[in-house]
Amino acid sequence: MKLEVSFNVKSNEAEQYLAGFESALLRLGKSTSGINALKNEFESIKNSANGNLSSAIKMIDDFINKLKQMGSKQGLGNISGTISQYKQYAKELQQAMSGALKSSGSDTAKGFEQQADRIKNAMQRLTSSFKESQRESANAFNSSSFSGFSSKYEAEINKVEKSINRFKSSMQNLDKAVNFKSFQSDVGRGLSEQFDQIMAKAEQLRDKLKSALSSGTFDISEINRIKDELKQVEQEADSLKQKSIVLKCAESISELEKLSSKIRDIGGDTSKIDSLRDGFVSLGSGIREGTAGIDEAISKMKSLSSEAQRTFSSFESSTGKMGSFGSKIQGFFSSIKDSFSNFTIGELMADGINQAVYQIKDTISGLDEAMSEFKRVAPDNFSLNTSNLQSVANEAREIGISVGQSVEDVITGMSTALQAGAGDIQTASEIAKNSAIFQNVTDMSAKSASKAISSMVNQYYDMDSALNQVDHGVGKSVKGYNNLTEAMDLVNYAG
Repeated sequence: MKLEVSFNVKSNEAEQYLAGFESALLRLGKSTSGINALKNEFESIKNSANGNLSSAIKMIDDFINKLKQMGSKQGLGNISGTISQYKQYAKELQQAMSGALKSSGSDTAKGFEQQADRIKNAMQRLTSSFKESQRESANAFNSSSFSGFSSKYEAEINKVEKSINRFKSSMQNLDKAVNFKSFQSDVGRGLSEQFDQIMAKAEQLRDKLKSALSSGTFDISEINRIKDELKQVEQEADSLKQKSIVLKCAESISELEKLSSKIRDIGGDTSKIDSLRDGFVSLGSGIREGTAGIDEAISKMKSLSSEAQRTFSSFESSTGKMGSFGSKIQGFFSSIKDSFSNFTIGELMADGINQAVYQIKDTISGLDEAMSEFKRVAPDNFSLNTSNLQSVANEAREIGISVGQSVEDVITGMSTALQAGAGDIQTASEIAKNSAIFQNVTDMSAKSASKAISSMVNQYYDMDSALNQVDHGVGKSVKGYNNLTEAMDLVNYAG
């Protein structure tokens, strides 16, 4: 009877050592491929007990000593498989998890995370071999031991959540500055979509944090993954911030140029608008060249936009003719409303966007000059009031769209026709339209083409006869008859 008790005690001890040995291998990340052979050896020893208990007990003692010697050679430390080994691993787990939290985002953190995972596996192996009383003891130890770490874990989650909230707040601040929904161009809509995607990702990260907190486990790897994902989202946002500020500056410059032109048109002072425009130019350039900080730029953008809004509203109140800042001014300025639509997001930070801004300035300047010239040569019976000039601008825009020429060229053509003898605005418009068509099939400028048509009007004495000749020559040119020769001959003949 005593031998049977001794045999059972020794067998339980050997099972614990075997579990402790395997657990120690798992803790250090060593191979456990030899464990099955040891388990088979132990089973063979237990089976031999049927014949001789004393011999089996001796063999079990030898097996335990063998495990101890193997553990010592491999530097496994405590392999008793008891609660003491479990407590040791629990303390090491806390240290590894704390290290992972402190060094989050670094290679060191990954090392701590891997160490923690190994220790968790080792502890699970131990508890799988524990008796009920041992499991209760392990759970009680965890409750008291990990209570302090639980506070650290929750504090870390709260810290990450605050980072996410700060990030979302900064993005909302950006939206207030640039107003993503106001972007009408292709590139602007692309940036608006990217903004929505980034905000959605931030909210998803916050949801992951809530899940980690409510899971009841200390998943340090998940917390650090969330931190890494937040960094990636912040990098995406930095790029978006730069591009959206540059685009907002470009669109604001465009709008201010339009407003400046309107004010010059009525003889007003544009110095304040010019100063605002220069502010947007400086801000956009600073972002592109990396000399301006993002947060500072957003604050400056909000200030400039507010000032521009007040300036625009002031002009709106005094004229009753304009929409709010950021809307597109009607009339001939509408022809440049999509100045940025052909740019991709990738091109936004390149020189192309600056070129587009300068093209807008050149276009507006050219339109100003064209309108000034038109007012100079307008017939005496044409009243140069705002309504009539706007009507001319609208008609020029419609002609430009129908024949594929710029509004500036059409207005230049009308002015040239008036100078060449067109008796009224309607005749000048018809000449301008046909000279624009003529311009399409030759290399002539708007002014030269209009002069050619006007000369024909004078030669044929009436518009219909002259335009029939133009249509005849242009029509053949468009169809490819003798390439452009006949059209050029027609110009030479008329000249």
